[in-house]
Amino acid sequence: NEEHYESALALFNKVVAQKPDNGYAWAFIASIKQEGKMNDEALEAAQKAIQAIPASDSSFLAWTHSELARIYVSKLDTTAALEELTTSINLAPDDPDFRAYRGNLHQKHSDWEEAEADFKYIIKHNPNTIDGLLGLGSVQGAQDKHDEAIATFTQAITIDPNDADTYGYRAVEFYNTKRYGEALNDAIQALSIQEDNKHALWLLPFISNQDATMVIDSLEEKRKSDPSRSDYWEKILQRITSAPATPGRY
Repeated sequence: NEEHYESALALFNKVVAQKPDNGYAWAFIASIKQEGKMNDEALEAAQKAIQAIPASDSSFLAWTHSELARIYVSKLDTTAALEELTTSINLAPDDPDFRAYRGNLHQKHSDWEEAEADFKYIIKHNPNTIDGLLGLGSVQGAQDKHDEAIATFTQAITIDPNDADTYGYRAVEFYNTKRYGEALNDAIQALSIQEDNKHALWLLPFISNQDATMVIDSLEEKRKSDPSRSDYWEKILQRITSAPATPGRY
């Protein structure tokens, strides 16, 4: 747990040398090997773990299958990874982490409907989960359901108004619906909370392309109203005026 992986690996290897059928040790060996990008060795260890862990320990088996999914992701076998995550979910249906991982993996591969279903399930059982709301909003935005995405991110902001990403994500959706003033307000709010917020920093030049005067005036006003960080806002101003946006979509 302290991430002293080499020391831990040596101990787990001693365990399996004495008790080759210790599935728990094999599971941790697989996890450590995967962390070290030794995917073939990790795969072999994970398979031994799954064979040896008692079927009655469904929660640990679920975790082991999720580790096996990570190994398959590293090996670029998305189909196998999704199958393992589905097994994890079946073994531990009340654990949202496995469904979130599967949802993110579906999202990464543009399986929008499957990703949306996973995130909606998470939110149904825990309406206050920011990660679930961010995942759902992102998937909705990717499907051009921009108004739905805005509503989802607004829900997240209501739950946690100090989360920078919620503003950054919503800013992008406001931009996509040509609500540039609201997009700018959210981008500035995101940067007020987190100075290196990647969504806001990526979006500001695009908003400036639409209305440079609005962006400059708003940043100037922010610089004056936030004197303790005036140097920061000055840097943002210089960045906007000197670096035009390049085509692309976040």
